[in-house]
Amino acid sequence: MNLDQSYRYLRKSFINNGGDFDSSYVINRIRMLFDEGDRDPKDVEVHLHTLARNIIFVEDDAIILRIFACPGMTVLFLTGDDLLNDYTRKSKELLVDFNGIPSDDYITFHVSEIEGKQSRVRAAKVEVQKERDKLGIWSPSSTKFAYFYFSLVVAAAVDASPSPISTNDGYGNLRGYNPNDSTLHSLTIASCRRAMELWTDPYVRESCNDALAPAPSMAISVVKHYARYNIMGKRRYGCSCPWSLSATDDDDYHVASCDDNNDDDTNDSNVFELIPGLTLFKTIVTCLSEMTKLAGNLCVCVELINLVLGLVPQKSLEHHEEICHQKYLGWHNLSIQKRAGVALAVVAYFLQHGTIEAEGAHSGMLSGKKSAAPVPIKTLINLLENSCGGKEIHDSTGAVRLAVWNEASANETLGPNAHGHNTESRAFFHYLIRRLHASSKKNKTGGLNESSKGRGVSSDREKSAIYNIDMFTFIENWRKEAFPKRKKNKNQRPLSKLLSEKVACMGLAQGRDLHLKWKKQLKL
Repeated sequence: MNLDQSYRYLRKSFINNGGDFDSSYVINRIRMLFDEGDRDPKDVEVHLHTLARNIIFVEDDAIILRIFACPGMTVLFLTGDDLLNDYTRKSKELLVDFNGIPSDDYITFHVSEIEGKQSRVRAAKVEVQKERDKLGIWSPSSTKFAYFYFSLVVAAAVDASPSPISTNDGYGNLRGYNPNDSTLHSLTIASCRRAMELWTDPYVRESCNDALAPAPSMAISVVKHYARYNIMGKRRYGCSCPWSLSATDDDDYHVASCDDNNDDDTNDSNVFELIPGLTLFKTIVTCLSEMTKLAGNLCVCVELINLVLGLVPQKSLEHHEEICHQKYLGWHNLSIQKRAGVALAVVAYFLQHGTIEAEGAHSGMLSGKKSAAPVPIKTLINLLENSCGGKEIHDSTGAVRLAVWNEASANETLGPNAHGHNTESRAFFHYLIRRLHASSKKNKTGGLNESSKGRGVSSDREKSAIYNIDMFTFIENWRKEAFPKRKKNKNQRPLSKLLSEKVACMGLAQGRDLHLKWKKQLKL
């Protein structure tokens, strides 16, 4: 069967019987045909997407149960397809330690030559770039298939009202909200976990583009449902997919408290999840990634961030009012490294899009219409402030803020981009530390240094200094003057005080050898 024949068979099967014995086989064949580059003039990918979206709008849960009861369907949609294309699959296989394709300078100056590691990384980079070049101008096969695949995963978790754009397809009611209906309930929870794990995987997002657009609206629906029934933040110990809940088994539940701060991500049973498959950290960094790329679901990502930041502390405090201050409970579950990752992602957004409230495209999948969608600077400032320790009532010694700044300035691997492409964001945090040092020295408090990670500040004047630094204002100052390009003649004016400081901070972030090369290229 070609693509058109496969679609017609699947459509007839779903409409008449809710699937059959061959449904999973046909879907796998559709994926194979997309991968092989079978182009159908009848826009089969659009019809497949429409078919899956129509299932989202069906209120009858029996249809969902019949579809997923077909042989192979549950395995295919909950664990089966990775939704990657050849490029992202190769990148994940060879360059996962570098969060993408690292820069040549990073490989030269920061990858060890022991046992030929540097040569292997260069060879892997060339191989991955070849796969990327093969994509051409057409939508990747993974994107075409994901429109259908991901929408059907969403349909198993929520039923929504018809919408002209798929970005809103996740707004709806949970299907399996009644724990007494064990089959539908477990399917709903497992589908939610699957959707969130796909959406928060950066390689899947790069492979599927806007095909994952319903994910944040679905997350909003699930978070609101869990908050309404007071079950948000509960988890099972040692759970695995599917993550099932039991209303009569409260002893297996645990509400996260300040004592649950766990830096070891390898132990999944101790990870505090807001909803199945979605943690506070994953929510923030994924939404920031979508906002930085000005994705079609940008507005919904902003809504999700604001919703989560408002709900997490309140729901936890209803169970443990004594554990800590309400505003900062959610951040207590993040390690210094994760806080630094959030801070770097926010700064990277400001460096790319500016400090003036920007506008992104909130585009419709089917209608093709676009409307302006502002990215609230207030939300970004709130994320930056809270990731760096919040207010004095929470970080009484300034230790958290200083530790986050040091970690963000020193650790290239925490940045949102591939290694070697986070240098300016890291340099900005060196800038903050140097300004704090200068401020402390001016106030005769003894000053701070680059090795003061985790020590905190000892005096009230030092504490006042660290919180008097308005990070957003310093970001605006940082962006006032761009780094100079190659000088044309010796008579050109010397660098301003701000640019000299930025160059020095870049030197701290780059390292000595790379900085010398960088300055030579700019003829500084």
